[in-house]
Amino acid sequence: MMESIESLFSAIDFSHPVAILVVAISLDRVIGDPRPLHLVALFGRWAGFLEKRLIGPDDLPAKARRWRGNTAVQMALIFPLVLILLPMGSDLWPLLAPVLLFYTIASRSLADHADAISRALDAGDLEQARKQLAMIVSRDTDELTEQEITAATVESILENGADGIYGALFWYAIAGIPGAVIYRMVNTLDAMWGYRTPRYNEFGRAAARLDDLLNWPVSLLTCGTYILIGNASTALHAFRHKPRWKSPNAGRVMATGAGALECLLGGSSIYQGKRVERPTLGVGIPPGKETIARAIDLVETGLWIWFIALSGILLLVHDWLLA
Repeated sequence: MMESIESLFSAIDFSHPVAILVVAISLDRVIGDPRPLHLVALFGRWAGFLEKRLIGPDDLPAKARRWRGNTAVQMALIFPLVLILLPMGSDLWPLLAPVLLFYTIASRSLADHADAISRALDAGDLEQARKQLAMIVSRDTDELTEQEITAATVESILENGADGIYGALFWYAIAGIPGAVIYRMVNTLDAMWGYRTPRYNEFGRAAARLDDLLNWPVSLLTCGTYILIGNASTALHAFRHKPRWKSPNAGRVMATGAGALECLLGGSSIYQGKRVERPTLGVGIPPGKETIARAIDLVETGLWIWFIALSGILLLVHDWLLA
């Protein structure tokens, strides 16, 4: 038996891009969020270190702050990228590559967060539901109603389907492990600096625009995924009639996902103490508590479709390159 297992493992090329993908997704399904040793969290600390030293005083001219933001993005990305490129091709790379890709995928942790919110809502514990929601959204959650908590959770699931899962897979297929890692780092920088506030409006401009650029093809493919899996007619209608949103990529993803689930999202919400009126997204009625589970099913079904499609593409491309 042991000899059979050993022969099986010796026959597998763990440096093959499909093998790396299989191991990475398996690690995500088994481990989920690997805190406190999450490399994304470590990168966030590195970015925070750079921010403190580069953002400058409050009265800094806009052009100078924008230049400092551009410099911060370059410094934030180059150092980790060099650390990733150094071991490529070494004997350690087949072990390191799937771990790095695993750190860029957040399918299991997204489902776990959504499940924690659902359980709190089912128990009637709105305070706990608000605390759990605050871990995955940037809006104020202290005074949200049950309906608002539900809608915000569904919005986050749909958006993170693109940002936290499909985006890393797409850039892995395009540019390998460095592509997936750079995508995740840019996404993190945008989450930290990409706000239209006096502090970040100019400093975070480069991070926000780079994130928009990397997410443009991802958002379109995510919309296609939601149309394929959910209610195609309402999803397609919501995609075609999506309103203007502060982030075009996020707007089209959430609108199409809401249409796929036949529900309405968007509307007013509170950010940093101020109520913001947002357009309505999707088609149908406001989401119920059961919509949270349906949203997770939509995103996770999409993950397996992406996995099958990318595996086939990577096999063909890898064999073609070696031919």
